[in-house]
Amino acid sequence: MDFKKLTLAVLTIALLFIFLGDRVFPEPVAGYSLNTRTTLNKMLIGLLPSIKPQNPDAKTEETVDKLYESR
Repeated sequence: MDFKKLTLAVLTIALLFIFLGDRVFPEPVAGYSLNTRTTLNKMLIGLLPSIKPQNPDAKTEETVDKLYESR
């Protein structure tokens, strides 16, 4: 078995364990699969930047507030 086939086999088994392990394996191993998937999800979500929605009307609201204050 060459290196490419071995790597593909290991990755396939790892992905199956992560995605289907909690449904297929008995409880001690199923918990490991669920914990691994949860940890990977949190890590991948942590890599994404947090997007703060901008208020497109902020400048207009500030201008209106200034106009009301000046009266």
